[in-house]
Amino acid sequence: MTDRRITAAVLDGLLEALDSAPVECDGMCRLVATRLARAGIPYQGMLGQLLVAGRAVSPHYWIEVGLFRIDYRARMWLGSDPEIPHGVFPLDGRPSAQYTGIRVQIDPLLPSVYEILIMPPFGISPPEAR
Repeated sequence: MTDRRITAAVLDGLLEALDSAPVECDGMCRLVATRLARAGIPYQGMLGQLLVAGRAVSPHYWIEVGLFRIDYRARMWLGSDPEIPHGVFPLDGRPSAQYTGIRVQIDPLLPSVYEILIMPPFGISPPEAR
């Protein structure tokens, strides 16, 4: 897949089902990295801090793909206010959210570990999460 075809809608369609996985930001990034690698989409793992409306979470992990940031776990720590980023959004599309961090390597998971991590509580895995 080339960078020209990578849109927020494509990324969200590929990744949205992962949101139900019972993992924190580091586990979510491993799941996202696995999905992106399987789709042949280059990505960059990030580690740092997210600051929104005077509230911060650190350490925090997220993924960047081209002009987009992927963060499905900011609301886990900072609440569900609409100003808290969630999902796939442009790198410069959330002026109220300040991400600062460093590049880190986030490797895709082995298939067996991926399957374990996407299982919701009680071991029932919805087919759309795969």
